Amino acid sequence: MLAVLPLVLVVGCSSSSGGKPSAGSTSATGDIADPVPNVEAVLNSLTSVHLDTDTGTTKGTADVTLTKGTVTALHIMTSQDQVPYETITVGASSYLKLTTPVDGKDWAEVKADSSIPQVKIAASPLSNVGVTTLLASPGSVVALLDAASTSNAAQQTLDGAHVVHWTMQVQPSKVGSSTPIGQLFALLGKDPIPTELWTNDQSQPVKLAFSATLLGEHKDVSVLLSKFNAPLTITAPDPADVTHS
Repeated sequence: MLAVLPLVLVVGCSSSSGGKPSAGSTSATGDIADPVPNVEAVLNSLTSVHLDTDTGTTKGTADVTLTKGTVTALHIMTSQDQVPYETITVGASSYLKLTTPVDGKDWAEVKADSSIPQVKIAASPLSNVGVTTLLASPGSVVALLDAASTSNAAQQTLDGAHVVHWTMQVQPSKVGSSTPIGQLFALLGKDPIPTELWTNDQSQPVKLAFSATLLGEHKDVSVLLSKFNAPLTITAPDPADVTHS
């Protein structure tokens, strides 16, 4: 990203079919259980998932592989101010595809002390790379849901499939301040954050959305999740094509 703080909210909705629920949704009754335990179990059992992201001004995708709730690899493709960003993370190492090759190489290792400005920005925890990585983590989503109070649930159809649509209010003060997701939400102030969650019949979280104001700018953010446990392999770039400048 070309700037850090204004882009802290970078995840969002798919462009496939709009991810919009049907107009004929009905209010749910008390027979629908609290979604958090089932969603947490699903997230911790995932081996892979695909995210489509949208904040209205920034769109992107992320493919994620996981083991027991921990992200093991991540492939992000997004853009900011019409500048494309592609990153690959495998284990503890991340790589950014450069808009202009350096030393004849197309990729750079992402590190805070890089001499390449584009890479230094990507290394920030508040860059689109850092935030997308954070929100692709099951632990972050669970922490978010644990800090939410559910006010309503409704039966709906999303992209042709039955879902339960949960309306929530997340209390930022209840998200652990020592966690990365807590540090992110601390920037959003103390006011409750309207949050919505859609779960399918397998308790998979197929959509997550929230509204927040950061530095006076309102953002409507949503994420579509799909391709749960689909075969997926993410590999690091060829070391010969990676600069460590």
